[in-house]
Amino acid sequence: MIIRLEADWAFDLFTVCYGLHTVEDRRRLWDDLSSIAIRYCSRPWVMIGDLNAVMYSTDRINGSPFSDYERLDLLRFIEDYKLVE
Repeated sequence: MIIRLEADWAFDLFTVCYGLHTVEDRRRLWDDLSSIAIRYCSRPWVMIGDLNAVMYSTDRINGSPFSDYERLDLLRFIEDYKLVE
């Protein structure tokens, strides 16, 4: 879902997202978010939601076991698009 705001705010693009529970299922989310980032790369962007991915094993409480693939996918996305957690 993309919501375009017509106001004099600090951001132009607001994205709400939810990541599925497996690394394989989240790959489509990363692809979709990458498409948004590429298309609107020159605009300020706020993204909120639950990506269901963590950078550190200590960030996970219950749920599926921690995976290096999940961490690497998340870190790559953050670095590629210069996001701030």
